[in-house]
Amino acid sequence: MTVTMFKAVLSQLYMDSSKLNSYINAPSSIKWRILGIQYDKLALAEKGYKPQQIQWYREVSKDLDEEVKRLLEYEYPIGNEIYRDETGIYFLVGEDLGDDLKDDNNLAKLKSELQEIEEKIIEIFKEKSFDEFYPAIFLTKASRGLMNLTYLLEKAKENFLKANLSKKERDIIIEKPESGGAIGVCQICKQRLVFKSVRRDENQNICDICYEKKTKGRVDEWLKDTYKETIWIDELKDKNNRIALVTMKFEMEEWLSGIFLNTFVINNTNWTDCFAKMKNTLKAIQNIKKEGGDDLQKYKDKNKIDESNNKIDAYLNGSSLTLQQKFDIDYKNGKYGEKKSDKITNLVKNNKNFENFISLFEFNIFKDLANDAYDGCGKKGETLDDFFKQIFFGSIIGTEWENFVKSSFLAKHIDWQNQTIDWVKLTEEEIEFLSTLILQFLLRKNPSPARLRRIWETTKEFFEDIKKNICNYAGIPEERRKRYCWEKVNIPDGEYRDGEAVFWANKGKVYLISYLNDLTDDKEFKLKEYPKENDIRECVKLNNSKTEYYQPYMSIIDPTPISWQFIIPAEYVPNLIDNVIKKYDECFKFVYGKLPLHIGVVIQDYKKPLYVGINALRKIRRNVENIEKLEVGKKASEIKTKISSCQKIEEILNNTHSYYSLYWGKHEKGYEFYIKPKENYRKWICDIGNINDEEKIYIKPNTFDFEFLDTNARRNDIYYFDKKNYKRAVELKENRPYEIESYWQKFKIFKEIFSDKTSASKLNNLVSLLYSKLQDIKDEDLEQISCLFSSAFFNILELNKNSEVAEGIIKIFDLDVNLKKDGAHKFLEDLRKKLRDKKNIYMFLDMFEFWHKALKEV
Repeated sequence: MTVTMFKAVLSQLYMDSSKLNSYINAPSSIKWRILGIQYDKLALAEKGYKPQQIQWYREVSKDLDEEVKRLLEYEYPIGNEIYRDETGIYFLVGEDLGDDLKDDNNLAKLKSELQEIEEKIIEIFKEKSFDEFYPAIFLTKASRGLMNLTYLLEKAKENFLKANLSKKERDIIIEKPESGGAIGVCQICKQRLVFKSVRRDENQNICDICYEKKTKGRVDEWLKDTYKETIWIDELKDKNNRIALVTMKFEMEEWLSGIFLNTFVINNTNWTDCFAKMKNTLKAIQNIKKEGGDDLQKYKDKNKIDESNNKIDAYLNGSSLTLQQKFDIDYKNGKYGEKKSDKITNLVKNNKNFENFISLFEFNIFKDLANDAYDGCGKKGETLDDFFKQIFFGSIIGTEWENFVKSSFLAKHIDWQNQTIDWVKLTEEEIEFLSTLILQFLLRKNPSPARLRRIWETTKEFFEDIKKNICNYAGIPEERRKRYCWEKVNIPDGEYRDGEAVFWANKGKVYLISYLNDLTDDKEFKLKEYPKENDIRECVKLNNSKTEYYQPYMSIIDPTPISWQFIIPAEYVPNLIDNVIKKYDECFKFVYGKLPLHIGVVIQDYKKPLYVGINALRKIRRNVENIEKLEVGKKASEIKTKISSCQKIEEILNNTHSYYSLYWGKHEKGYEFYIKPKENYRKWICDIGNINDEEKIYIKPNTFDFEFLDTNARRNDIYYFDKKNYKRAVELKENRPYEIESYWQKFKIFKEIFSDKTSASKLNNLVSLLYSKLQDIKDEDLEQISCLFSSAFFNILELNKNSEVAEGIIKIFDLDVNLKKDGAHKFLEDLRKKLRDKKNIYMFLDMFEFWHKALKEV
């Protein structure tokens, strides 16, 4: 990361060296900007009707990023890539490459002198996308770190609408007028006309480019390596002809901005003692400033140091070495030095040691907590003002913290231009506020560019590992990965079918490109050319085939630090959730509740339009604008159990959790930090091990959601309402998304107790009753209707005869009862109390919808 930062500055100085001296003399004044080339990769995926087309948009996005990277790192080497995700690619560049916009939104545009670079970027998009889509190009305001990246990411949706279309030729491209009348606009690119003579598909209008490049062209690429992920939707269906579109997303906002590094500490210290020391130190600085104790000229004007300077020493005493201690001063005899042989009047005359000392002093807390920076200032002969530029202003300038401080009562005593504090005018309250911030900045993990980059590289590697080993994570057996093929079959290239079986022929080799359950060796296929399917062109037998292995999944977008979207056979979704959470616990246990993972699953019949599922997938991805609303209260014991169950021996021995697993709640233990630059986020954070088990702490839980698209319109049910803490707006589905740690095990219990087909009719009868009564029920009727519901559970499911189902119901609804021991009356009463809450009924119906309607497992 250091090389990247150095390159950005060097490139800027090569173009304009006017700041060279200021950078050399004051390296802490150097700032950077982040240049974003932003375009909506998720929206591109929604354009495709077939996996081949989706894959083309995914690959062209990757090619675009690489081309822009080559342009900005080598051809016009203004910076290096630091980040890329589904919103674009981002580079670190020098501060003078941009002009701030006037609308006070923390963004900037490339300087007019760099117009050539912007035009080159636009030309790359024009060529690679066939004039279909273009990026928006913005920079952040200048700052000392990478935390401003979040400004670009938060504005991405707005910025997509501000794409640079200067090179776009026309909205609707008219081609081949000699080909007859136009019959419509291409359903993929939505910008080229389709003519009668080139229409290839009865159901879709596809232009020449979208057919040759995005459809046929992708098949040609697949044929080069048929062992990779599939491009055929028929190979993605499960035994019930269902596919699952999956999104996994981290809520990364508070990490990319460095906010949650305020919950990590580098020193395991006593906050109360440190805070008292810091406050006393800042008061000492204030008093010294009032007395002019850091002004060498005042000492020279006196031409001596006498007992009147005992006042300065009194301020320093306990916080720093005093003048008397540092220089062995004997005020009474007017001597100083180890042997007390030098006259005290000579101490201020051309004595560099004295000058350096009164410029910086030797405050104990700074030597303890920021020795490198403090010692560095001393070696350079710098002042306290220079030191505070590093540890205070360097931590806030260009970030949300700057706005926070500017809105505080402290702001009126700060010279923002010169980055200095008017110490003399500070009040007691302002010193306390400043003490809190400075101590926090010294104790927390610093949000350095290198550390922020490690964070997002870690989350990206998490998704990349899942992609690389997707068959293991989803529990897809080897047998399911087989593809049958035949060689030396004398038929033309193209697609063939035999009922549900789909084939692709190429140069005499025929591939079975659909998953068929329960095939037998004597199975014979009659190949009919698609779409005509009139005549049998050839017959092939399974026992004459060869097998090869492929990956039965398809990426919709490549893994990014924030998310990954993909398609797998629906029946393997439960395995996937189990193993992804195991991986999460392994990688992120110490930040559980601070880095929430959201898993969204859309299940549909494989024959349904794929773009409908991808559109639903984008909705179930859940865009959270106010992440604070995801917070829930949990007992500390739950978090302790979660963390301790996943720890390795060396992590226990190193006491890792005391530095990383700090949480806030109602307690007043640990460190009193501003978790966020907001007054209401001044919280006490404490090592989870030192919080009482019953105390409530606040976390953001991992969640999962699902939707079964039995109709295309069902995707409209996916809407998260911010006023309901980003739960579903539709009442029947208002429990979704579910907290994984609290509910996924209950979902699995539901499957276990109802997987027996003999209980299917009973379960259906119960669910039908629940749905029929819920349609018109009012809240005031719940007390009465809950009796009916509890009796229905007991009688329809015959719980008195089926102890396994009864035990499962107890676990699902968290009943504190034992049916055999406590009897039916107690069981019914406890269940009735639970069913008075509609959410418990909705939960049961959601379990039914997931396992029965969507996956057909019960």
